[in-house]
Amino acid sequence: MNIAIVDSSLSDAERLIEYISKYLTHDSIAFNCVHFDDGIKFLESDVLFDIVFMETELPYRNGFSVAEAMRGSDKYISLVFYTSNREDAIKGYDLEAVDYLLKPLEYDDFSVHFKHILKRSRIDTAADDGNILIKTKKKIVNVRLDNIVFVEVNGHSCVYHLVDNEIKVTDRLFRVAQILSAHNFEYCNTCYLVNLKHVNRIEDGYAYVGAASLKISRGKSKIFLDKLTEYLTKK
Repeated sequence: MNIAIVDSSLSDAERLIEYISKYLTHDSIAFNCVHFDDGIKFLESDVLFDIVFMETELPYRNGFSVAEAMRGSDKYISLVFYTSNREDAIKGYDLEAVDYLLKPLEYDDFSVHFKHILKRSRIDTAADDGNILIKTKKKIVNVRLDNIVFVEVNGHSCVYHLVDNEIKVTDRLFRVAQILSAHNFEYCNTCYLVNLKHVNRIEDGYAYVGAASLKISRGKSKIFLDKLTEYLTKK
């Protein structure tokens, strides 16, 4: 999970990073926090963030202007305004902010808000009990990892092919892989992320996964077969 903090105040940013770290480390969730002291640096970053905490008062370009520019290229990032100006809240929601945090912030208040923020993010992390939360446009779906056969990229969307149905979300496959690769999912080519549990056989350059036959690309072949062999050996 990639989290951006756009705030010219180093002390406020460090406090927020401390709170985020405390919350996510307790839940064993992998994350990466990046601090930007102005909005221009944030907009120039090529990192795909899940959540951004945005101060409204920034040098060079205010937080609303930065958020508006961000929304032009990313409509699904979870935007949170983190500021000392209570009057900014209403304007913030016009930019589809999922929450508004008022400085100074204590950890107990933060944790209540952050739980809500995580549920609104693109995709929650895989839980220790083998489930994952997938956010669609209308709802959040709790899915067993074992029920995911493979994930396919389709334009600007990802399709989760489940044992009994499909779920389509707006996301990027490499982001999904960051979460699922720790749970026996591997690329067979750049379009498909496969649950190794559901591989029935490999034949003539294809992986037969559930009812689907997926082409194994030359570039992914060695890693895919090595991971499959490792998985089968451990079963």
